[in-house]
Amino acid sequence: IPLILGILGMVFHWKRSEKEFYALLAFFIITGLGIIVYSNQPPIEPRERDYVLVGSFSAFCIWIGLGALFMFDLLRKRIGSGVAMPLSVALTALAPILFLTQNFDDSTRKGHTAARDYAANFLESCAPNAIIFTYGDNDTYPLWYVQEIEGIRTDVRVVNLSLIAVDWYIDQLRRKINDSPAIKMQLPEEQMRGFKRNQIPIDDRSNPDRVMTLTEVLKYIGEDHPIQVNPQYTLESVAPARNIVIPIDRQKVIANGVVSAQDSIVEAIAFKLNGSSLIKDDLAILDIINNNIHERPVYFAVTCRPEKLLGLDDYMQLEGMGLRVVPVRSQSDRMFSIVGAGRVNTDALYNNVMTKWKWGNFDKHDTYVSPFYQPSIQSMRFVVLRGVLALTQKGDTDRAGKLVNKYFEAFPDKNFRYDYNAWYILKVLYDAGLTEVAKPHLEILLKNMAEDLRFYDSIGQDKVEAGFQRDYYMTIRALEEIVGSLEKNGQTTLAEQVKKDFASYRGKIPPGLMR
Repeated sequence: IPLILGILGMVFHWKRSEKEFYALLAFFIITGLGIIVYSNQPPIEPRERDYVLVGSFSAFCIWIGLGALFMFDLLRKRIGSGVAMPLSVALTALAPILFLTQNFDDSTRKGHTAARDYAANFLESCAPNAIIFTYGDNDTYPLWYVQEIEGIRTDVRVVNLSLIAVDWYIDQLRRKINDSPAIKMQLPEEQMRGFKRNQIPIDDRSNPDRVMTLTEVLKYIGEDHPIQVNPQYTLESVAPARNIVIPIDRQKVIANGVVSAQDSIVEAIAFKLNGSSLIKDDLAILDIINNNIHERPVYFAVTCRPEKLLGLDDYMQLEGMGLRVVPVRSQSDRMFSIVGAGRVNTDALYNNVMTKWKWGNFDKHDTYVSPFYQPSIQSMRFVVLRGVLALTQKGDTDRAGKLVNKYFEAFPDKNFRYDYNAWYILKVLYDAGLTEVAKPHLEILLKNMAEDLRFYDSIGQDKVEAGFQRDYYMTIRALEEIVGSLEKNGQTTLAEQVKKDFASYRGKIPPGLMR
């Protein structure tokens, strides 16, 4: 209806005022297609970008209004003004009524507390008086909201890595905010001002094996050791070593609760700077870690890019939505990307997920979940999945089972339809022998997989290859793994039933397609 009214309005406008029509048409094209071409917008955006095109929307809305006027003018000539007016209003009102009845349930955020709960989960994952590095908009602005408006965990200092490359933001970190004390930093404010130390080369050519403490390196960088790059450009200093250590005071980190006395505490955190240079945000991150690790908990959000850990991956400890920097070296699990950095503090993670995290009411209401939530939801899923795996590896199958139940309670099938991805958390349970915990969820998963495969069959092979190939073959691969796990755990009756139900699909994965 709006499209028809808009087209009628365009014709009506052109006939009544040709010059005005062309002016509005130019505005419509420039603020619509013109902006898309000029800004070279990608086909996939991280969030809704409709607001960029609001000018073209406004132009077309004018034509919709003129279309309603055209309808009235047409009806007035045919049946008279007395009947034409209410009839035109009724016909025009069909458009917003249609939007309300068809789109409201998809667009409403009533009862959704996902952004607020997601932010609170970050903060609640941190120990008291913590510092947490966040990477982008979605894991920063919601955190500031819940701190400033709802007063949640105002003792935690949120440090945004997208802003820390500018001097004024670094200066803000040196101040007390809410219940968070000023962050201790070594590099002087003056030495980081403006364009100073935007880029610092790493120059270890004279002694590639030299090892220096981070304090010594930062002190040297903070001093003036100018390098003339060209007649117009001079660098203020260099990093004199690539091999870095942060000496650890064992008694202090134990006393401040950074680690326990039973941990294998290293004498020094040793790491290597990669690349040819450090930029200003790298310097600020290293400065904050070096000068606060003994006194305040320092975390990286699990949504950060892995390279922002600056080589400290194996000195991380997963406690929830944050990876804590600890003086204990552990083998990272590369399967989980940044979530797999370092080790897992299973006690802290279990307590945070089970008692402190909230789930946006998606666990309570049957509602539409926008795809734009998916990256945030995926972060929480990965944290829970790694926690389950760590608990089963310790033999703590009781808490692993409870954590899985919490996972499926938080992400129920009614809002987060089980697909092959759900198998990978169920697989952990089967491998741990927790078949009874996994069974009811597996039944839902198998039902959904059967529906998915029937859908793929119905649309034809060419359409599957064009848009669903990965989902199709991952579903079949998951089926093969399900059969194997069921047989391994003595569930032979169910395994045979799965073989029978999916006999026509088994073995359809081309070798080497999905590795």
